[in-house]
Amino acid sequence: FNGELVGFYNDYSNLLGSDLAATGGTGSLDQFNAGEVEVKGIEVLLNSNLIAKYSTSFKIPFQFSYTYTHTKFENSFSSGAGIWGTVTEGDELPYIPGHQFFAGVGMENSRFSVNINGRDRGAFRTMAGIGELPDNERIASK
Repeated sequence: FNGELVGFYNDYSNLLGSDLAATGGTGSLDQFNAGEVEVKGIEVLLNSNLIAKYSTSFKIPFQFSYTYTHTKFENSFSSGAGIWGTVTEGDELPYIPGHQFFAGVGMENSRFSVNINGRDRGAFRTMAGIGELPDNERIASK
């Protein structure tokens, strides 16, 4: 069994965004200012061979990870870029899910391996905002 616990903190004084068609822009790739943003969180990663104690030729590897991310704009501004629009200090950054999970289990020996993996990404917003996610600004959990 082994594991990792990682904390992260990023404090951007001048985050740049790009005008991408994928985010509702024109696709010009022009950069624009997104102001001051704080991104912080924690990640947990666990790995184990579930039967290491009982077998040296056969393995059942198990992996699990969870990431929590919290974002917030640290200033208010208005932007002509559709991805930002009108931002109020404290709003969350769009397109970043707060919760992400991964789990996998397998069976392995010297001749074969079979693995089953699953992941879940929490819902996230498509426009800066805070509180409940409105249906028209929500990308559902997957």
